[in-house]
Amino acid sequence: MSVDELAIRYIEYARLHYRKNGEETSEVTSIRSALRLLVKADGTTRVQKYGPLKLQALRAKMIDAGWRRKSINKQIGRIRRMFRWGVSQEIVTPEVLTSLNSLTGLGAGRSKAIESAPVLPVSEAAIEAVRPHVSRQVWAMIKLQRVTGMRPGEVAIMRGCDIAMAGTIWEYTPE
Repeated sequence: MSVDELAIRYIEYARLHYRKNGEETSEVTSIRSALRLLVKADGTTRVQKYGPLKLQALRAKMIDAGWRRKSINKQIGRIRRMFRWGVSQEIVTPEVLTSLNSLTGLGAGRSKAIESAPVLPVSEAAIEAVRPHVSRQVWAMIKLQRVTGMRPGEVAIMRGCDIAMAGTIWEYTPE
C-alpha cells in the first residue's frame, strides 16, 4: 500500500472518529492539512518504506515554509497517529511506527523553526472597555473568566444544576 492510499483510509476513519455532537471536529481539518503535505511529498512511497528520514525531510519542508515549531510538532504527531492507526488495522508493520517514533519533536530554540510569540493576557483596561457594550449576563461571564481562567466555551456551557451552592464556597463540576 502507498502512503496516499493509507491517508485516504485514515481520513475516512478520522471523519467518523473525531466527532462532537454529531459533527466533525476541527481535528479532521488539521489532519487533512498534515496529510495533504505528506501525500504531496511522499504519496507514492510504499508504507513499509516510509521511515524517519522521510519524516525528517517533510518536517524540514514545514520549517522552510515558515511554519511555527509547535504547529510542526502537532502535524508530525498527526502523521504518526495515522501510521499508528495503520498498525491497528494491520496495514502497517509495527517496525515502521517504531522507526517513525524515533524522530523526536523539535525543541524550543533547537532548530530553525520559528517560535510562536507568547500569548499574553488581555489588559484590564481592554476588558473594562467592553463593559458598557455587553449585557449584564455577558459581563458576569467575563468576570467569571477573569477569576477562574475558564475559556468562553466553558463558561457558556455552565448550568445551575452543575454548581453545588452549599456553604460559602461554591463548587462547579462540568458534566
